[in-house]
Amino acid sequence: MADRPWSTFARDRAELDRQYEAPAYREASGLAYDDLEKGALALAAGLAGEPHPVVKARAFAYILENARLAVNPHDWFGFHFDVVKVVGKADIGWHVRMILGRLSGKWINELCQGPVQPYVSERARQGRDDGLFVMYPDYAHSSPNWDDLLALGLPGLLARARHFRREQTALTPAQAAFYDGIEISYEAMIGFAERLSAEVSLHAAGSAKMQRLADALRRLAVAAPASTYEALVLAMFYWKLQENVEMARVRTLGDMGVLYNGFFQRDMASGVATREQIKELFKYFLNHFAAMHVVYQQPMYFGSMDAAGNVQITELSRLIFDAYDECGLYDPKLQVCIAEATPDAFIKRVLEAIRGGNSSISLINSENAIASLLKCGMSLEDARTFVMTGCWDYAIRNEAKTIPLRLNLPKVVELTLNNGVDPLTGHRLGPATGEAESLVSFEAFYAAFKKQLADITQYMMAIANCFEPYLHEFNPTSLYSATIAESLLRGVDAYAFGAKVCSTVFNVSCLATTVDSLAAVKKYVYDRGDISLPALAAALRQDWQGAEELRERIRADRDKYGSGSALADELMVDLTDYTTSLINNQPNGRGGFYKQGQISIDFNVKFGAKTGATPDGRRCGEPHSKNLSATVGMDRQGLTGLINSVTKMDMSNFNHAGMLDFIMHPSAVQGDEGLDIMLALVRTYFRKGGHSIQGNVFDARLLRDAQAHPDRYATLQVRVCGWNVYFVNLSRKEQDLFIAQAEHLEKMGAH
Repeated sequence: MADRPWSTFARDRAELDRQYEAPAYREASGLAYDDLEKGALALAAGLAGEPHPVVKARAFAYILENARLAVNPHDWFGFHFDVVKVVGKADIGWHVRMILGRLSGKWINELCQGPVQPYVSERARQGRDDGLFVMYPDYAHSSPNWDDLLALGLPGLLARARHFRREQTALTPAQAAFYDGIEISYEAMIGFAERLSAEVSLHAAGSAKMQRLADALRRLAVAAPASTYEALVLAMFYWKLQENVEMARVRTLGDMGVLYNGFFQRDMASGVATREQIKELFKYFLNHFAAMHVVYQQPMYFGSMDAAGNVQITELSRLIFDAYDECGLYDPKLQVCIAEATPDAFIKRVLEAIRGGNSSISLINSENAIASLLKCGMSLEDARTFVMTGCWDYAIRNEAKTIPLRLNLPKVVELTLNNGVDPLTGHRLGPATGEAESLVSFEAFYAAFKKQLADITQYMMAIANCFEPYLHEFNPTSLYSATIAESLLRGVDAYAFGAKVCSTVFNVSCLATTVDSLAAVKKYVYDRGDISLPALAAALRQDWQGAEELRERIRADRDKYGSGSALADELMVDLTDYTTSLINNQPNGRGGFYKQGQISIDFNVKFGAKTGATPDGRRCGEPHSKNLSATVGMDRQGLTGLINSVTKMDMSNFNHAGMLDFIMHPSAVQGDEGLDIMLALVRTYFRKGGHSIQGNVFDARLLRDAQAHPDRYATLQVRVCGWNVYFVNLSRKEQDLFIAQAEHLEKMGAH
């Protein structure tokens, strides 16, 4: 590749950034989206009665044979196909419609009227509408086996599937349909690679990029990738098809410094490419994900371990990180796994990027992840070789994980105060655990709260266990399953029972609001007697009207989560131990088990909007606390105090995710000393058992100016939850939350 033109990324950047907004599809190359959708669904309707994996695979093949194509001659990876329709633009990204989503929706509706039972969907809808919980069939957290995909390529994966099929002594009809789905799908993918190659060749005259891309696609139709470039072309090709056609979202690009290191080393040794040329290829590759503007963004990570427990930070890891940082990307979002053996120099390089405004990076405690996975019954080798998926979560290799359940924990406090009835709607959402006047001690109140929590938790898992066994019927995943060796061995979809582990995540959301509310009830109702429980419940139903003075005293009280309060810390530890006992390792509906997550992502705002006033002084409809962080303004001992408090919890019990968010003032992290401070903070948090941490470095003045003059700050990024957004795209309420956090930091003199 040394004779190819290079150093063109900066020149091409503007074109690359807008290439997904209106690709120049060649009309004669295929059918426009609406016609393609109509044809695929008509084909599927004509196959009614056939097994779902076969029907979906036939529709998938039809899409690949007939989709319109476009080529961007500026891009080393510039192939496009018309399979996604933008149906709305949110502040954080595009909302899109995908063709096979219509088919999956039809099957969900049919199954919900049959074996899944109508009451399941009705109960799920009620939980959502009342703001108690959210649940849905989840295909948004798949992690294909990138190692096998890159090692075998498309023909190799197809050959492996056929091998496992031949090894079956007696195929059941379901197994035959599973293998048929894979064979039809991968034959279609190979044909599609050839079709794309021919389309790109139309632009190859005088273009070294296009000639190279056409050659790579042609070769990938018959063999595994042999170079870094071919491996990246295959990754982009596969990602687009699984993400946008199959509809099993690819929630990791893998540890890219390890996955592509063998290709990189061979390219360097043979003189096929230089270090700078490889770096440029990664800039083009990574920029695609930012250009797509996809909601929640695409994860990737660095710092994985091998089976012996060795940290894998390669030369390529550093090169890719430099490319990422130089581009100023917030998508892909990046997780960096940190163990004791992770070099300080690499961590500092990452922290330097965070300090410089690249807050799309989260830091993950590898030792905590390993301990957590061991508690799930995983082997030491499997635990060490975990993969990062989604926002901050991890799994073993070849694990099919779903995240269908999110519980509004502060709502459980509200139900306890009202004998299981939601005061906002009048609906009974929890068991009858006693009217407020009957709860004559904190022990009685807390027992009622735990009864509410246990019943609601079990209720949610029971509903999920009704629909999760049918995930492979709702949406068969032939592309994804073909990368999972265990699935092929068993002849079963990865989401059904085919993967090495089939886990289900139960997210408990908004911990600090809950702990602060429980602490306020104990202190002001039972210990001090400032107000009776019935009077407090009545005041909350009136959004604190008539009890403003008490509200202010509670808000000013220092017995708050994350502030070193013995009362709050004791409740925090007891509550999280209790949720652990309710959730972790409970059987799910797919032959696996449940995992606990202590995160909210953006549901702290959504759940808060459907929760009345709470005993911590929060008003009706206001946001709850986020992830493992304190309520805004309530962490009165700064970040160090917050860390000392939250690490009293055993975060290895959060075997999905438990993220701590922070804000630091720019003046606190200046120069070499500032980097040392940041490094010490991360090391200390992880040595004390912290799960993961992410943050923003900015001051209130900057944010207030950005709010007042959005045109001047179009590229100012903030970390919202598990993804980044431009500050100016947030709602006024969301902007105000960030400003309040920064103002609180300054009031404490943290700068």
